[in-house]
Parts: sequence; C-alpha cells; structure tokens
Amino acid sequence: FSTILMAKLIRHILLLTLLGLLFSATASGQGGFVEIDTTFSKKVQVRPTEHLLGVRYSYEMTGVHFAPDLKAERVNTYKNFALLYTYYHNLWDVWSYFGIQFGAKYCQYGFTSYYNIDNMDQTLTAVEIPLVTQLKLDVGRHLRFMLDIGGFGGYRIDTTNPKGFDEFDQRWDYGALGGGGFAFKFHPFELHFEVLYQYSLAFLYHPEKLSTEWWLYSYPIRLSWKVGLNFNFD
Repeated sequence: FSTILMAKLIRHILLLTLLGLLFSATASGQGGFVEIDTTFSKKVQVRPTEHLLGVRYSYEMTGVHFAPDLKAERVNTYKNFALLYTYYHNLWDVWSYFGIQFGAKYCQYGFTSYYNIDNMDQTLTAVEIPLVTQLKLDVGRHLRFMLDIGGFGGYRIDTTNPKGFDEFDQRWDYGALGGGGFAFKFHPFELHFEVLYQYSLAFLYHPEKLSTEWWLYSYPIRLSWKVGLNFNFD
C-alpha cells in the first residue's frame, strides 16, 4: 500500500517538474533590471537572468525500501560529487523566481540488512544526470532561498558485492528528487547549502531475484546534505 502511494506521489512530482521546465522554455531573458508597466499602471522590477556553473559535494544517508520488508539499514556515503549548471530567468518577463539546473554526478549508495540473503548487502557506485526546476527568492544582495523539485537518470557502474552484477541486478536508474536550501552570494561567487531527498523508481533488483513466486520490490532512497560553490557569470 505504501509503495503505491509513493509511486503516485512521485508521478505528481515529475509532472510538476515537467510543467516547470515548460515554463522555463517559454521565458525570455533580460540583460539588466527592467521596469514593466502592468495593467494597473504599477511598475515592477525584474531581475536579470543569471548563469551559474559550480561544483557540489554531498554527504548522504542511503538505503533501500524493500517490499516485503528485509529490515534494511542505511549506509552513509561521502564520495558524492557533482558538476552543475544553473540558469535563473524571468518567467514571461515578470516573475524572477524560477530556474533550471542540470549536470553530472558521481555518487555512492547502498544498504545492509538483518537477513543478508544471498550476500545482497552492497554499496553501489553510480553516475547520474539530475534535472531540476528551482524556485528561488533573493533577500537583499547576499542571501537566497531555494526550493528544488525534479528528477534524475543514472547508471550503476560498480558494486562492493564480491560477485559483481548478475542478470537480476538493474543497472539503469531513474527517479524523483526534491529539497531546499539557502545560498550566500558574494558576486561572482555563491556558496549553496541544501538538503535533498531522492527516491528511485527503478528497481535495484529484478523482482524475481530471490524467487519466481515470492517477488521482492526494491527502491533505493537517499537523504543528502549538500554544499556547493558556484561562479556567477552575470
């Protein structure tokens, strides 16, 4: 039951992400601060577009949601690095609260379990491409708050399991992510701090890994604390 509810929630998250990206595609940039006359003859100030390129490190608490429950315990990983590009734009030349972010990530995640059936416990190494719609609110010149919602795709390239991968291990991965944080801005540099939750929609194992009659569902999950250093080109 909980797995079905989670799948529905993830579908809504991905739909919201696609809508955010659609809005991003229809937005046009401005070269500086612009004043626009509204239908009520009120002038609003629009911030310029911004292009950021940065690196990010994350400490992650990882695990796997199993159904039926295998009493999996989390594995904390610290070898997680990403290279990210962020584009902040003015939606319809009016609202300056939107952005998109994508990049490449090298990461590790895994689990241990009470039963450790067939030596399944492992830590995986993967490469991923995150794609995020980011809502942001600038407070003064040096502070920014951020809210992230999006998805990711990835590929599992290595495992600590001494047997390696077999035909029941799913190596392609995809899912949803969301979180938020804040940034300190000292142009042209920005220091970002974020917390992010990541849920895989791709199984870690084929459901018939242990039995053709007793199916096992496995969804990797991650909670990460991130710090990033970005260079603002505008």
